[in-house]
Amino acid sequence: METTDRTKFMHIVAGLAEHYQQEISAPGLDLWWAAMAHWKFDDFTEAANILVRRCKFMPRAADFEGLLRESVMSAQEAWGKVLQILPGAYRDGGIDELTDKAVMMLGGYRELAMSPTDSLDFRRREFVEAYEGMIDAQARAGLLPFRRRLYLTNQKE
Repeated sequence: METTDRTKFMHIVAGLAEHYQQEISAPGLDLWWAAMAHWKFDDFTEAANILVRRCKFMPRAADFEGLLRESVMSAQEAWGKVLQILPGAYRDGGIDELTDKAVMMLGGYRELAMSPTDSLDFRRREFVEAYEGMIDAQARAGLLPFRRRLYLTNQKE
């Protein structure tokens, strides 16, 4: 967020606290700002709207970060998609940027397709580690594609 968003941000957090009948102090608001400053303001607002409908208790910064992780496939979902295209994998790429990068860290789709079947469980673990590491790095940098899956999340409620 930009420093110009701080006042609007504080109003939203204070509104959340009021909604959940919680008190929040100035140091508490500063802590929220520090924890959420890497977010885009519009994404934060959208996430607050979702969480106020989902949470029984005052959401925490970790709840917001959890929404970021929902914005991408899980490592297991991505691995399932990799396995679906492996039999015809003569090119690199094709699922999504994050999955393709994780596969490239394992040598690429062709390399994976030529791996012995009995090594796929080991390769899955390598993939999961690479994929989740990239998700964590992107979440810390505020780079996950947040809005795409948030729209779908809103439609389910």
